[in-house]
Amino acid sequence: RSRHGLEYTYRQEELIVELNEIERSIIFRNFKELVTNIVKHAKASRIDVQLSCNDEQLVLSVADDGQGFNAELADNKSSANGGFGLFSIQERMADIGGTTRILSEPGRGCAVTLTLPVQAELI
Repeated sequence: RSRHGLEYTYRQEELIVELNEIERSIIFRNFKELVTNIVKHAKASRIDVQLSCNDEQLVLSVADDGQGFNAELADNKSSANGGFGLFSIQERMADIGGTTRILSEPGRGCAVTLTLPVQAELI
């Protein structure tokens, strides 16, 4: 907040999830990349993050109120500046059996949802 002037909300269910080291690392890395992309490209003033889980899946949602983009172009393997961006996030999630859903339109912000199958115990 203080570094980039972004307001944010973070919501998390009380949950216990058994993730292995690779899953934890990939979820963290993808989250970090999503937030970095928002700071660098979205021109957003707000980020909303939600972490939830049910008996079958962990769901991490990151949404912003920024300038958005054509989500159909997110399927391209690289961005205009030569990076791999959202494609890399999609590939890392697929590597651990997860999925990535990207919803965005120019002028309407962006919402990315990462879903990972898990065995969870809600408390």
